[in-house]
Amino acid sequence: MVDGAIHLPLPPVRLHDERLAAERLTAAPRLRSFVVDQANSYAIAAAHAVLDDASPPPVVLLYGPSGVGKTHLAGALARRWQTLHSEARIVATTGADFARAWDRPYSDDAEDFGDDDTTSRTREPRRAAWKMIALFVLDNIDDLAGKPAAQRELCAALDTLAVSGGRAIVTARCNPAREPRFSQGLVSRLDGGLVLPLGKPGKAARTAILAELALIRGLSLSSAAIERLAECDLQSVPELAGLILRLDMEARSEGVALDDRFVAERVAANRQTGATLRTITQHVAEHFGVKPSELRSPVRRKEIVAARCVAIYLARELTGESLEAIGRHFAGRDHATVAYNVRKVERELAAGVAETTLAITRIKERLYAEGW
Repeated sequence: MVDGAIHLPLPPVRLHDERLAAERLTAAPRLRSFVVDQANSYAIAAAHAVLDDASPPPVVLLYGPSGVGKTHLAGALARRWQTLHSEARIVATTGADFARAWDRPYSDDAEDFGDDDTTSRTREPRRAAWKMIALFVLDNIDDLAGKPAAQRELCAALDTLAVSGGRAIVTARCNPAREPRFSQGLVSRLDGGLVLPLGKPGKAARTAILAELALIRGLSLSSAAIERLAECDLQSVPELAGLILRLDMEARSEGVALDDRFVAERVAANRQTGATLRTITQHVAEHFGVKPSELRSPVRRKEIVAARCVAIYLARELTGESLEAIGRHFAGRDHATVAYNVRKVERELAAGVAETTLAITRIKERLYAEGW
């Protein structure tokens, strides 16, 4: 533990190229370690549980709100585990992909773990495939809620893994025991393992995360600047990564150093702002010549999509609203869609896309002129 933060090193070793239907887990973690403070110190227990060959739990369930690092920790633990078991077979997939592959009756054609043209109409080939897996990682089990066929398959998979000596790491946004659309059988199997809640990082963890993110981007932020940034309301890792990226881009665009003074000015300016989702939506709609109601609707016309992207980016940058709150404002979009829109605009700004840069600059000028 350093200054109240615990660093769990997680080397980015590649997983074996195995497949479970449309296997897909998130890309390699941004951070080279999983950082927690006292509030999340149980995450270290997850590492020992996965790595301990003496008495491993059959399942490690990591649950918590979006942005706390569940996927990052699960994927990195799997990579760490494989450094100790280089020949072991690891399969990683998402809840959405698992549901698409297995939420169907056993009499239907279904992909197996073999080649793309391999199908299975019986249970036995599926069970045999699970026996060959040493570690199974399922990211976001929430997508299996209300899908009984997929849940039955997962129950059978967990049973097979337990008998064959395999183990599983599962992530969820909330504890499945509190979700009535999960079967009691599946809940009991998950509860039979190690259930670890993860919360948003405290200041000590935010400080350590910001320091590592700055290092990854090659920025020499002082300890004082990082401490100041850690006091911001942003709490999830994606939010903190976005903060570092925005500061870097703004300093570059203005041709100034990203030093203590620049950071202090930006933090002070953000604290004095009164921008709201409503005012940002109005100004973006005016700039692009569309209606505010269209930005908040499911409409997918090209000009509406472009304007909505800018509105979402500005809402993320200029307000203290969470990804979920911003998504609700813009027609109930989920946090992943909001994050995608933010990253899209950030890439365009970094690439110097004239239209996007001009829109962001002018809309900000109007907001500043009105005092928000």
